[in-house]
Amino acid sequence: MSYFDTFIVLTLLEDIFKGVKELATSPETAKWFWCFVVGLIVVLSAALLLVSIVG
Repeated sequence: MSYFDTFIVLTLLEDIFKGVKELATSPETAKWFWCFVVGLIVVLSAALLLVSIVG
């Protein structure tokens, strides 16, 4: 990758993380954002446990 491509990727990541920060800290969306994050962690943990037991 060239320096320009690396710069574009880093700029895109910065924009994504800025948007996630706004979702996580905004009073209107913070509750739903953190409910989604916790739900995702629970679902992925349950799937890992199931794969560990069955596999």
